Amino acid sequence: RYDFSKPLLPQLERFARQASELADVCSSLGVTALYQNHAGKKYVGAALWDLEQVLAGIDPKVVALALDIRHATLELSQSWEAGYLAVRSHMGAVYVKDFAWHDDQPRNVPLGQGRSKPLFDKIARDGLVGPLSLHMEYIDHRQADLLEQRWAATRRDVQTLQRWLAARDA
Repeated sequence: RYDFSKPLLPQLERFARQASELADVCSSLGVTALYQNHAGKKYVGAALWDLEQVLAGIDPKVVALALDIRHATLELSQSWEAGYLAVRSHMGAVYVKDFAWHDDQPRNVPLGQGRSKPLFDKIARDGLVGPLSLHMEYIDHRQADLLEQRWAATRRDVQTLQRWLAARDA
């Protein structure tokens, strides 16, 4: 997270060194680390352009971005395409979920009922990267009595994702 009481660029340099150290560890182990972007003013990577600087020079086969389309769309609103293009070469996975604005607040919604599809479509046109990970976050996961409701919602989201993928292939 950023510390807004300090200059940002030196923090980015420190994060880049940490990413490089992580890359060395991952390389020695033969694994790929994924960094998921999150929405929020203090999160490194929320604006995406900063991740390009943090991950510059690091092989995406060693440390890659798990691009969360919900968070990117929420955080970047109208400029998501510029942010996406800045980090495209570092993508290693796509996290699929959706949100809509309600009373000036973001609310997680079923896939296809929000604002994330244009970014998904752009990624699909460019060639999907890595695995897709579908996240269903609009029904509370802590309440055991909602298990069947969560499963039904997940099945509907899978069907929506299948339609999105089929449209890409048409």
